[in-house]
Amino acid sequence: MVTGSTSFGATDQLRQLLVEHGARWVVDAVAVGPGHPQLLAQLPDRRWIVGLPGNPYAALTAAHTLLAPLLAGLTGRPLPALPRIPLTGDITAAPGVPG
Repeated sequence: MVTGSTSFGATDQLRQLLVEHGARWVVDAVAVGPGHPQLLAQLPDRRWIVGLPGNPYAALTAAHTLLAPLLAGLTGRPLPALPRIPLTGDITAAPGVPG
């Protein structure tokens, strides 16, 4: 697990490092905010790399999106239940976001 360096800027070097080590991409960014620049890759020796964004709130979102399902799958355990919160109004997607 790596926190930070998962975006696409000049100082974000994780992607290039994974390419140099022959990683197979499984997830390369997720359309969610906060938490967009997250990644999941597997190295040739079968080790998994989960890249979480540097922002703490975004990292928490990415951990729920990628890390928890990966750990559940690798250990054969069910995903932890997510809390349900009733909505009190309409929700509108931001421009350019499907949904």
